[in-house]
Amino acid sequence: MDNKLFHSIACFISENLHYLFLGKIQFTPVLPFKKRKLIETMPVGHLIKFVASYKRAFWRTAGMSGEVVHATMEGSCELDPVSYTMDGTTSKGNPALVGFIGSYAATKWTSISVSI
Repeated sequence: MDNKLFHSIACFISENLHYLFLGKIQFTPVLPFKKRKLIETMPVGHLIKFVASYKRAFWRTAGMSGEVVHATMEGSCELDPVSYTMDGTTSKGNPALVGFIGSYAATKWTSISVSI
């Protein structure tokens, strides 16, 4: 999409904000000063996604949804890194949980190597 021009009254950008900082996406009129400063100083977040497949959906058998939300804080990420899980069972019925490791824990776990 290099060198293409798009016109819009409003837009939603799901791209990395640093593309804006690098000048790869430009706005006319120029974004307000506070938004430009936010883009320039906001660090890139860390998020690891995983899918765990199972022979049976044990969480459903136990009457649960498979959804867990947990705040991960610095210092606790070694023992309990998962911040969010949800039922990821496929439309064909293959049981799975989809989860995310974010924030401090993702930074820590990015460098961990595990053989299964």
